[in-house]
Amino acid sequence: MSNYLRLKKMLYVVSLAAVSIVIGLVEIPNPFSFFGPWAAFVRLDFSDVVVLVALVVMGPKDTIFVILLRSLIRPLIVPKMGFAMDYIGEFLAITASISILLAYLGARKVLKRREEPLLYVLPVNEDKLTKKDWAVYLGFSIAILSLGMLLANFLFATPLYLSMFGATQSQASLHFTVFSYVKDSAPPFTLFSFFIAALISYTPFNIMKGILITSIFLVLKPRLKYLEL
Repeated sequence: MSNYLRLKKMLYVVSLAAVSIVIGLVEIPNPFSFFGPWAAFVRLDFSDVVVLVALVVMGPKDTIFVILLRSLIRPLIVPKMGFAMDYIGEFLAITASISILLAYLGARKVLKRREEPLLYVLPVNEDKLTKKDWAVYLGFSIAILSLGMLLANFLFATPLYLSMFGATQSQASLHFTVFSYVKDSAPPFTLFSFFIAALISYTPFNIMKGILITSIFLVLKPRLKYLEL
């Protein structure tokens, strides 16, 4: 790879990470905030549309750098709840971005669509998406995003958040997994009741997010070939 191409890719990584941060400043409250005990805490932003754009432009490897750079810098520029809590949020943001990334790659493989990064190859005549294509892309996005975020919230993030807010009997311990948290939770949870609370709190939101992010990207995708790369 030439030095020119390396520099170009580096500039795209930094630029797309910056665009992702800016777009992420606009947050929409969860319309399903009444569904579960923690549903009101999640917000919808559209920064993951930029992640999918990065995937099409540069490929998976460099898109990971976009995600990591965005999540490393964003809490420093836009602090919200304090250093520790902001980076827990970024752990969830990384999980969501990688889930959406894997969903798109999985759907593309099922549909047998070969796509080279636009940075290397510019498509001349791209096939229009059929109803089947839309269904597969949306289905993968909904399933993988919902599952990934449910597991991340259930196993790690929500127990840590709640213990940081003092929702424990000891009011002093930090719990990094659900297994230790349920033994010290206040009000008391079992593993099953905690899972159900996480399921109804986060899944409706992530279904909506998967549909919106993927739909916006699929509408934009045919126009990306006109970018001056």
